[in-house]
Amino acid sequence: ALARECPAPQEVLVALAALAGEGGPLPSPQAAVELSLGRAQDQGDIRLVRRKSEIWYFSSLSMSDTYALHLARAADSDKVLLIAETVRDESRIYPRPTDPRCFSDPPFGLVPDEIDEALSQIRQRPETADISFCTASNGAVYLYSKEFLEERLAESLAEWIEVGQKENP
Repeated sequence: ALARECPAPQEVLVALAALAGEGGPLPSPQAAVELSLGRAQDQGDIRLVRRKSEIWYFSSLSMSDTYALHLARAADSDKVLLIAETVRDESRIYPRPTDPRCFSDPPFGLVPDEIDEALSQIRQRPETADISFCTASNGAVYLYSKEFLEERLAESLAEWIEVGQKENP
C-alpha cells in the first residue's frame, strides 16, 4: 500500500523512539519517519514518490513505480494535472495517445463527469497547453502531448487502437 508521510500520533512516536536507541530523546515526527524509512530501506524494497509537499512511501514488492506514481497523483485534488501528467508520460515513454476512459479505472477511479470536467479545463488552462485531442474514425477521443508526439502520429495510433486492431485480429 501507499503511505503518505504525516505527523505520527504520540503513541507511535513512543514506539519509534526505540529506533533512535534506548533512552534516546523522543524523535520529532519527521525524524521518526526518517528513522523508520531508513530501517525499511535496509530491506531494499521501500521507495518513495514526491508530490508537491508530500512524500509517499511504497514497497516495490507490492507495486511498480508507475502504479505508485499514479496512486499519488490520484490522491491530489487536481484532476486536470492528474490527467495531463499521465498523458505526458504516455506520450513520452511509450509513445502513444491516451484514452481518457482509462481514468475511470483503478488506480485513478474518476467518474465520467469528473473526466469530462477535467477535459474541458485542460483546453482552458495555460499549464496544459501542450495537451491536444484527436479523434478516431469511430468517434473515440484520445489525448496526447504535443511536446512528445506529433499530431499525425497521435491520430494514426488512435485510429489503430480503436479501429485497426479490431479489424485485424
